[in-house]
Amino acid sequence: MKMISRRDFLKASAVVGATAAMTACGGSSSTSTAASSVASSTAASAAATNGSANIGVCIYQFADNFMTLYRSDLEGYLKDMGYSVTIMDGKNDQNTQTEQINTFLQQGVDVLVINPVQTTSAQTIVDTVSPSGTPIVFINREPEESVLDSYKGKCCYVGADARQSGTYQGELILETETQGDINGDPISVIFHDKWLMALALFYAALILFIIYIF
Repeated sequence: MKMISRRDFLKASAVVGATAAMTACGGSSSTSTAASSVASSTAASAAATNGSANIGVCIYQFADNFMTLYRSDLEGYLKDMGYSVTIMDGKNDQNTQTEQINTFLQQGVDVLVINPVQTTSAQTIVDTVSPSGTPIVFINREPEESVLDSYKGKCCYVGADARQSGTYQGELILETETQGDINGDPISVIFHDKWLMALALFYAALILFIIYIF
């Protein structure tokens, strides 16, 4: 199975989101790793003919290590494509992020790329932005389908499939010499079946993710 690196996925996400916004998003677009490489080349080709655009990016908070890597790659790749990019730190406060969105609208950006502080506020974000006709690309945190549909053709989501990511993690661990049993204790016997182990790792990752969110 061919893996895609985090950096390549972020690049694909960036180019898919920016290009989709330039041509109208056309609904939800939850990007899978299988489609990322194809989407990347197709979108890059289209973006090259679209010229420069001003893109406003709202990140829920810069203090998040993952989002620091995300925005760094996102900014670098979009700038390499000729886009003008401004990124704002929502400081994990929805009111702050809403003010930043309004600032971008006043500046007349061509596209808004938004990593929402709260997905429950996604509809309010859409209602704020839609009168201007500015396309929205939600990233990393997926809004309800009804939110995307309420601004159909101008709003989409680009992100990873958490289940797929968990499966990949399990498969990568199984490819190591110890198969995850670093300290050599007998617990590895429980996970003799590799698919059972992958499933267990996925649910462990899911639990840690839920703890992190709340």
